[in-house]
Amino acid sequence: MSAGKSPKGCIVRCFFINACYRWFCNCARPAFSQFYAAPLYLNPAFAGATGQARVGTNYRNQWPAIDANFNTISAFADFYVESKNSGVGVIINNDREGLLGLKSTSIGLIYAYELKVTKGLSFDLVFKQVYITALLISTS
Repeated sequence: MSAGKSPKGCIVRCFFINACYRWFCNCARPAFSQFYAAPLYLNPAFAGATGQARVGTNYRNQWPAIDANFNTISAFADFYVESKNSGVGVIINNDREGLLGLKSTSIGLIYAYELKVTKGLSFDLVFKQVYITALLISTS
């Protein structure tokens, strides 16, 4: 078996491709100035953190006076399932850039499990799956 076809080499290549993909996809993430108002965007482990249901939206319009402005809309909903020590949430993000017409949309489902270690200590284990991610480039 050649070195390029070994399972170890395949794992290294897959890790490298995944790392590059995540770096390129996350480098242009929008940032909200009032980040605490976007809890699931900030950290998916906040799903169900309040112990009750909540719904929220965020809007950001960066540089509105020029043609190359950025518009970002984010909506989220989450609730806590006490019998399962879990939080469940959904987040929808839409980002538009004015000059080139770039648009990106993503929908993510979030599951956060709260592992209670002692009375005052707990850990959150989080699974976030983005189901729809689209990047559209306007041709007009």
